[in-house]
Amino acid sequence: RDPRGLPVWRTSRLAGAISARVDGERARVVATVLTRYANDREPSVEDDIIYLERRAGSWRLSRPSATFYRAIGVAELPPSALAPPN
Repeated sequence: RDPRGLPVWRTSRLAGAISARVDGERARVVATVLTRYANDREPSVEDDIIYLERRAGSWRLSRPSATFYRAIGVAELPPSALAPPN
């Protein structure tokens, strides 16, 4: 239970279409995410934007996405979560 009265994240999973746009060593992925919170009967459905970059031959996250912030209990997403990396 969150002492601030905010919803408590329980789980997230991909639900539906995923689209990706690759530009050289960077990629932008949009995925529909179904998130469940403790004590909520209905899940939350939203599109999350994930920015990736290629390092040492593998794709890695450039920055935390909205789903990450939901999981750690941040109520207001920082603008950087949705903005492309520099």
